This record gives sequence, C-alpha cells and structure tokens, in this order.
Amino acid sequence: MRKNLRWFAFILLASVLCCFGIACNDSDKKSIRLNYTNITMEVGETVLLKVTSDSNETVEWQSLNSELAIVSDGQVLAKNIGVATIIAVQGDNVARCTIVIKKSSMSLNYSHVNLSVGGYVWLKVESNSTASVSWKTSDFSVASVSANGWVTAKKSGTAIITATQGYAEVTCVIEVS
Repeated sequence: MRKNLRWFAFILLASVLCCFGIACNDSDKKSIRLNYTNITMEVGETVLLKVTSDSNETVEWQSLNSELAIVSDGQVLAKNIGVATIIAVQGDNVARCTIVIKKSSMSLNYSHVNLSVGGYVWLKVESNSTASVSWKTSDFSVASVSANGWVTAKKSGTAIITATQGYAEVTCVIEVS
C-alpha cells in the first residue's frame, strides 16, 4: 500500500509540474528566428530579413523607429542615420533585428571635366556602399551618360552629370567645346 501511495504521489506531482510547464517539454511552443539579429546599413540601402520558424502562421513586420527604417514583408529600407529596431511577430512569438544606420560616403573621380565634341570620360563612383548607382544628365543634347558612368560629349554647352546611390548623390560638371 505504501508503495502504491508513493507511486500515486509521484504521478500527481509530475502531472502538476507538467500542467504548469515546469518539468515537461511544451511541444506546442513555436520559435521564430531572423537571418540577422544585428546589422549595419547605410542610408538608402535595403536588406531582406528572412524568418525561420516552426509555424506556418503569417508573419507581421513592424519598425519601432519608422523615421529611421521602414519594413514591408521583411524588406527593410534605411531612411535616416540612427539605430532602428525591426520586429517580426508570428502568433505569440517575436524576433528582433537591431539596425545601425550610417551615412553613405560617396564621391566621383572628377568634379569638373572639359571635353571636345565627340570626347568621352569615365566617371567612377567611390563609395562605402554596395547599393547600385544610377546616372543622369541635365542636358542629353550636350552630354550623355551610360549606366556605367561613361560620359560622351555631343555638342557645345554645359551639362551636369549626377550619380545617385540610395539617398546620396554627387555631381560632375561637363563643359563641351
């Protein structure tokens, strides 16, 4: 009888502990993780945060500092210098990513170039960013610019070539004679 009583007490204690989640594994507990927990970005740069999860519930994204960084479906855009926190919520689970946003440093190899009609020059961007560069000219009839920064003088005049990378931009004055 005493042996049965001990066995009953053991089962009762184990059941109580399990009900309060103290001694048993909670097989229903889901976890959520992000591919980054800390990252450094530059203003204008984007990064894709990806969720790894034990659940198939929908993930809701939120920026706790939307003036610094915004997020949509895990795609983060760094808007201003500072420290932002992005959270992913799936059911009762939350994962966070802290983002340090710094200013992009960008320059061109030339700030002013004189060319003859038909001449060309290659403008090269020097930058600490990995974001792609886009190019434009203020006057296509005077000077054109390719997607790689090659400028071709077309007729006499002045054109301003602008290279943009994220929110940073630099210019070069092209004078054609």
